[in-house]
Amino acid sequence: MKNFKDKNKIKAYSSLKHKLYFLSLVFNIGILLIFILSGLNSDLRNFIAGASTSFYLKLTIFYIVFSVAFFILGLPLDYYDGYTAEHRYSLSTQSKKEWLKDTLKKFGVSLGIGIILILTLYYLLRNFSSIWWLLAAVFYFLFSVLMAKIMPIVILPLFYKQKPLESRELKESLLKLAKKTGQNIKDVFEIDLSRQTKKANAALVGSGNTRRILLADTLIKNYTDEEIEVILAHELAHHALKHMRSILIFGGVISLGIFFIINKLLVISVSSSYINNLADMAGLPLILLIFSTLSLIISPIQNAFTRKLETDADRYALKLTKLNKAFISAMEKLTEQNLSDPEPSKFIEIMLYDHPPVAKRIKLAK
Repeated sequence: MKNFKDKNKIKAYSSLKHKLYFLSLVFNIGILLIFILSGLNSDLRNFIAGASTSFYLKLTIFYIVFSVAFFILGLPLDYYDGYTAEHRYSLSTQSKKEWLKDTLKKFGVSLGIGIILILTLYYLLRNFSSIWWLLAAVFYFLFSVLMAKIMPIVILPLFYKQKPLESRELKESLLKLAKKTGQNIKDVFEIDLSRQTKKANAALVGSGNTRRILLADTLIKNYTDEEIEVILAHELAHHALKHMRSILIFGGVISLGIFFIINKLLVISVSSSYINNLADMAGLPLILLIFSTLSLIISPIQNAFTRKLETDADRYALKLTKLNKAFISAMEKLTEQNLSDPEPSKFIEIMLYDHPPVAKRIKLAK
């Protein structure tokens, strides 16, 4: 294992980000509990009761007001996490104005998606009260598939400029590599990640005719063609090994279990007169709290599952390219450039890492 020259900086940054993650988690759960225990959820429902005769319009207003309040209350923590900490460790390239613009954009996108999901959820609660949890799990599964398809052409362009990769040699090499794995890739694009950060990344996104390879300009600038090739081989491996399907199915099963438990707890809430009925919009913070808590509880299982897939993808990429040295050097560069802890504690690995720590990935390559 390489002796990183910025080891203390890497450890300090990773430790701070981990603490901020758990602080954010406690904050979010705390705000939900305040809404639930103080009766603010019922007060908000009653306040907008006369706004319209349409239940779904009132629900939309309820969700927007709730989301805006949540966003404003969490903004100081988001600012420290996304701007102050990133500048402290010389990772961010954004001004305060640019950071705020992107943050508002992210909020707008998440709010729009959230409205679609919440309206659908409550439609099912109102019209299929006995099996809503089953239908909700099916819908969320199909929605995930749709989002994977439209993300590269609808959402990503809102945050990054994409342009065809200029290096014909690298492009041909990557498309040739994709064919070896049986993938039909539309094109290879460069995105201006440097507009936001000094970190590097690469991805294979989309499905069908929207599938494409994305390379951050920070990656193209600092990595050799062989290093980029083996990094992309890892991404291609996920598709060659049908990992996307496995992740969607796994996520679907998890969602089914979560919605089933939410249904049971909502029934108890109705019987105890906390909410008027299953489709009472005042129960939304309760639904979000249950969903968040259950997601946290099962996160070690999800992380273990995805770490296994990531290890399989590493093995596939190394076998396909035979570029073990390039893989090791790429992992070392990513560690230093992204300040990611190569050897986190076991607790942090279990709770937060959906990829194996870099030390284990390098050990595999050796």
